[in-house]
Order: sequence, then C-alpha cells, then structure tokens
Amino acid sequence: MADNILSVSQLNTYLKSVVDGLAPLRRVLIRGEVSNFVRYYKTGHVYLTLKDDKSAIKVVIFKRYADALRFPIENGMGLIVAGQATVYEKDGNCQIIGYDAMPDGAGTAHIRLKQLVDKLRAEGLFDEDRKKPLPRFPSVIGVITSRSGAALSDIRNTVRTRWPLAKLLLLPVMVQGERAPGEIRRAIRYFSGRQDVDALLISRGGGASEDLSAFNDEGVARAAAACPHPVISAVGHEIDVTVLDMVADARASTPTFGAMVATPDRAELAEQLQGYRTRLLNAQVALLQRCTVRLKMLKQRPALASADYTVKESTHRLDGLRRAMLTGMGERLAKEQKRLGTAAGKLDAMSPLKVLERGYTLVFDEKDALVPLSRDLTQGQTVTIRFADGSADGTITKVMTETEAT
Repeated sequence: MADNILSVSQLNTYLKSVVDGLAPLRRVLIRGEVSNFVRYYKTGHVYLTLKDDKSAIKVVIFKRYADALRFPIENGMGLIVAGQATVYEKDGNCQIIGYDAMPDGAGTAHIRLKQLVDKLRAEGLFDEDRKKPLPRFPSVIGVITSRSGAALSDIRNTVRTRWPLAKLLLLPVMVQGERAPGEIRRAIRYFSGRQDVDALLISRGGGASEDLSAFNDEGVARAAAACPHPVISAVGHEIDVTVLDMVADARASTPTFGAMVATPDRAELAEQLQGYRTRLLNAQVALLQRCTVRLKMLKQRPALASADYTVKESTHRLDGLRRAMLTGMGERLAKEQKRLGTAAGKLDAMSPLKVLERGYTLVFDEKDALVPLSRDLTQGQTVTIRFADGSADGTITKVMTETEAT
C-alpha cells in the first residue's frame, strides 16, 4: 500500500500531464459570463472567471494575446474564449490558457451600449444641470408611443383623471423593430418645432429587455437632448435603464407613472386649496380676536374713557411748556443784558471823551481827520481843536517837533 502513496505535488503533476495529453482539450471554445476580471498592468496578463448557471472555470490570457484583443473585457459580458485546458499544479485547479476571445451574442450589444453611454456621458448629455424643469400646469402634452399599445390607454386615463385641462397630442410610432428608432427620432423633432407643447412624453409598455433597443439608439438620445421642451421617458421597464432614461429630463417606470409625472393631481390641488382656505379663515378669526381684545384694552385707558381728561391733560402739558419757555427766555434775557453791560463799560472806558475830560484835546485837519503828530501839520493850515466841552477853529502859525521844542 505504501507504494501507492502520492504527494500532492505528484498528484497535481500527474493530473496536469493527463489533461495536457488529451487532444480534445488542447483547443477548446468556452462560452460563459465574465466575472472577477483583472488585468495586471505590470505583466499585462488577464485573469478572469467564466461562469454559467451551474459551474465556473478560471481563465488566463497572457499579455501577447491580451494585447491583440480589439474590444474591452468587462464583468457581466458574455465571452467565448479559445484556449487549452490544463491543470495549475500549485493548487490543482483546472483552468484555461486562452489565446483568443470574442464577445458572445448579447455581450456584443452590451459592449456597444456601454460605449454609447460613456460617449454621451462624456459629452454631458446626462448632466443634471442641463435638464429642464417640468411645467407645473401643462396645457398641451405631446405623446410619442404606439397607437395600439396599452400605454396610450393608460396615459389617457391617467391624464383625464388627474388633469383634464391638459390636451394630449399623439404622434403614433413603432416602439420596437428596425423602423422604431427612426420614427421616434422624427416624432421628437416634430414636437421640437411646435411652440404650443409644454412637455413631451415618450412611452411604451412592458416587454423583454431586447425590445428596448429603440430607446438605446444614439439618434433618439440626441433628439431628446436637443428638444426645447421637457422630455419624460416612460418606458415600461423598472429594472432596465435605457439611454433615453438617462438623457430625458424626467424618468418614469411605467406609462401610467409617466402621465402622473407630467401632470398635477387636481384632487391634491383641491385639497391644498381647501387647506389654504381653512388657514386663511383661521388667520382672519385670530386677527379679529386680537383686534377685539386690543380694542377692549384701549377703551379701558383713561385717555379714551374721558374726552375731558384728554383735553385737560393736553392743556396741562401746554401750560407746562409755556412756563418752561418763559422761564428760559427770562434767564436768557438776563444773561444777555449782563453781557451787554459789561461790554458797554469796557467801551465807555476806552472812549476818547473820557480822555478829553482829563484836560487833553484832539486836533483834526480840514478833512476832519485826526492829526496824531506835529509833523503832520503845516504852517498856515486850518485845524479844529476839540475839547471835552466843545471845539475851536485855528490856524497853524508855527510847527515845532519834539526835538525843536527842546
């Protein structure tokens, strides 16, 4: 028995040699969904797991083959890998050494959709700041949907119930199939050229995910983004998000909900109006009550209780003001009189007449100008001499200065 004991390494080596020696496993095509995708930038090798609903297997694509791939690999995409089945001796796991890969069916569509989403996002078509607000009370709503689908009936019934004042303008289109994207684009452009449209509702009912291709069309997305009216996307798929959903100004999960987004609810408005009416009446009653209480308080004041009291109080105030005014005027007059007396005394002390009373005289020339110095006189000049009690006229017979007099 001891001769049959193998080490783990021996067993894994044996399994690898067995698998590598099987011709059918040297070139296999494996289909599955990608998960655990990793590409190491230092080596350039790609590691991923391919899985289906029952099993999974690891895949390695070395750098020289990974560089040759013409599409990006992403988790969740369908992928067909060409490679060789082998056993990784280190852990004994079976894996695929891939040398080529290609998208698988729905995976190709997924890649194209992802590329379109990335492109439009980079251009800013999904930005919230470019989205237009919906009208509060729309008068005309453009509707783009199938004439025969249940979506149109749901929209009409909802609008009729919520906001019957709105007029619906239907432009019927195909909502799936090859013709659908072109018809939807033309319908959007038609409503874009109308000035009487307040909002645009693009809708379809439920269906399979593959039926959404018309609403993932780049032309439809760009037409919706360029529309001057607010656009509501009401495609009946709650889980799947279409490109139109991301471009539209508002998104609804069903046609019915789309009609609800587009219109106000008249019942809610009526309830709001009733609430406003009740609040207004309550405010009026409260104001009236406050005014009544205030009026009662005013009536209890002496000023309003007796008109005579008001007159007497006013007269008393006027008398007080008059007395205060007279007192102030008397004090001011006495003060000014005192100042005037002081100034008059100073002026009298400086008067020339006081000097004349002490025996001095003043000499004036013919022009009645004061002659202060003897040298200002000339012989034969007529002068007037002023005394304290009068004046005398004279003629200068001789002029002597102070030096000559001595």
